[in-house]
Amino acid sequence: MGFNYCKDVAKVLEYFESSYQGEFANKEEWARDFIDTCYTLEEPLKDYFDYEEYVRDCEDAGEMVFIDADNGNVFAFTTNF
Repeated sequence: MGFNYCKDVAKVLEYFESSYQGEFANKEEWARDFIDTCYTLEEPLKDYFDYEEYVRDCEDAGEMVFIDADNGNVFAFTTNF
């Protein structure tokens, strides 16, 4: 994954707002929130879903970027916008 440079500040803000997914306690919290929002996992399947592996897959595919916040949380950004 590379970076595209843009001199248009409005366009940069648009990209930021489109990609920002929020601040989470950790990457797995993001994954739980994302899965709960987009899919319906019933018990007991929900207990067996590997959120840590899902995060790893998203990062390896270049679909998600996480940046450590000063407070120990993470900021989540998608590259699919």
